[in-house]
Order: sequence, then structure tokens, then C-alpha cells
Amino acid sequence: MRVTLNYSEIQAFKRGYPCNGIPELDSITFEYDSNGLCDIDARLDGKYVDSATFDGEALLALSQDAEPKRRLSTMLRTPFCSV
Repeated sequence: MRVTLNYSEIQAFKRGYPCNGIPELDSITFEYDSNGLCDIDARLDGKYVDSATFDGEALLALSQDAEPKRRLSTMLRTPFCSV
């Protein structure tokens, strides 16, 4: 499962988290497997940026902010049972 946050979502996060150290990314994609977060794909001007260069508390908080979006996406893909 992948969850992508776009520029405006990242900027909204950054406004509430001063001194975050996260660059002006176009997007960031968090990939999850059954064990949790397994990969991060950050893009700046369309090019890959190694998230290790800004890893820390802010990146962890941003990944946690992506969780509701991931859960919603999972719920929308899960078929409903009829009784």
C-alpha cells in the first residue's frame, strides 16, 4: 500500500511543525507492507531525494500524518459484507 502526500499537504504539515528540516518537496510517498512502513520516495523538482538527508522526528510525524489517508484508502478497497 502506498500513500502519497502532495506539495500542499506537505506544506500544511510544515506550517504546523517549525524547524522541521524537510525540503520543499513536490511529493512524498510512504510505502507500507504487513510490517508497517517499508519505503519512502521523496521528490523535489521531479527528482528522487534521499529521505535520509532529512530523516528525524519531523519525517516520522509526517509519516504518521499519512496514516489516516492510508486507512481510508484501505477501507475504500475492502468490500462490504451484506447481511
